[in-house]
Amino acid sequence: MTPDAHRSDEVTLPPVHTAGVDFPTYESKTASQDFTQFLQSMRRFQDLACSSDPDDHTWRQATAHLDALSALLEPHQAAEGIPPAGRALELPGMGSPLLPSWQIVAAGPDGTTFEGQFSRYYLGANNIVLGGVLRCCSTGSSPLRTPRPAGR
Repeated sequence: MTPDAHRSDEVTLPPVHTAGVDFPTYESKTASQDFTQFLQSMRRFQDLACSSDPDDHTWRQATAHLDALSALLEPHQAAEGIPPAGRALELPGMGSPLLPSWQIVAAGPDGTTFEGQFSRYYLGANNIVLGGVLRCCSTGSSPLRTPRPAGR
């Protein structure tokens, strides 16, 4: 094989906007019992936010509680890589309230295996996973996009 010939196990990727950028390396962080309980409550809130239909008075009360919670946490904002969210490997979703509550059950050179379930927060119509919050993460669908008729 000549030096310029393409090998099937090599892939050349085009430069990206992150070329030359050093990304930080984060270490895992063990979450406290209080953070673990907070995360469970937050996940429950997310499910209820997507599956509740209260009257306006109840929405106003809920908003007031959320505003108070935000005010409570605001003075404790930390730099990237410091909070346990997304770094607590022992927690479902690595402690991130935005990730599904999956746990890594096996990892190795051949891949990673996760187990878990999607709660209401992640489900769309007919309790299908491709709706809900995951729709926001997909490049192929948008809540604002109108589907094209079949055959076009």
